[in-house]
Amino acid sequence: MIILVTTSQSLLTVDIESGETAVAHRGQGLYYGIAYSNDEIFVAARGRPVSPKEERATEAGSILVFDYALNLKRTLRPTFALRDMHQIVYYDGCLWVTCAYDDRVAIYDGDAWRGWHPAPVSSEPDTFHFNSIIFADDHLFLLAHNNGASDIWKFAYPELRLIEKMSLGNLSHNIWKEDGVFFTCSSGEGRILSSAGLDVPTGGFPRGIVVCPGAIVVGVSESVERDERDFTSSALHVFDSNWNFQKEIKLPTEGLVLEIRAPGFADICSSNSRGQRIALPSTEAI
Repeated sequence: MIILVTTSQSLLTVDIESGETAVAHRGQGLYYGIAYSNDEIFVAARGRPVSPKEERATEAGSILVFDYALNLKRTLRPTFALRDMHQIVYYDGCLWVTCAYDDRVAIYDGDAWRGWHPAPVSSEPDTFHFNSIIFADDHLFLLAHNNGASDIWKFAYPELRLIEKMSLGNLSHNIWKEDGVFFTCSSGEGRILSSAGLDVPTGGFPRGIVVCPGAIVVGVSESVERDERDFTSSALHVFDSNWNFQKEIKLPTEGLVLEIRAPGFADICSSNSRGQRIALPSTEAI
């Protein structure tokens, strides 16, 4: 089973059965969100490495668009800057891009870009640090990292009207929903938590997760200072469907793991995703 993984250095393909890892793209700074439509794969590229907050003000990322053979087709850049991009999803014919620095979600409908601020605009950037987005049960859910205790915000869709907030995790990343239960990577605590009481210690800084048939894969990075993050090593922790640890796939010198996706599976983390099950090619082996 082949998955896509973004890191501080690369877009990777990883075979979670054999552990074989290959570089699909490199050279666009830190890579983050992954989304896909029926015939295209979208990857967020920040164009620079991990940056301190004051430098993120000048950031202007892009969306790399690949076909299902991972050939780069084009690059998307809106008229406004995509700053501190995190998770992205493709839903209802649109690409939705979380931009944490501006507490904004950028939306691309194939013709034009627009921006949505889920909360009143603050004079201080990165107040809520919206970093994860899913669509489930005809609602939109955003994760507000809050630089501390984190919340899941529930919005009516398509009105984008805030309905309620629910606390879950600390410095959290990624949200998904299964049988009415919310899950998150509580990155600041080094564990996976759910609204029903699940608590799975991972150690390190968990971020990036994909739930596939028979396997759950979690990205675990080292907890280090920001200016050291691009030069560390990270790993993928593979669990069975009951959260029993199976193995570790090491990613030496890749820096942080930022996102994981399995194109072609309607996985729980990205239930809005579309496409066919595919076998992604290997490129430059690492």
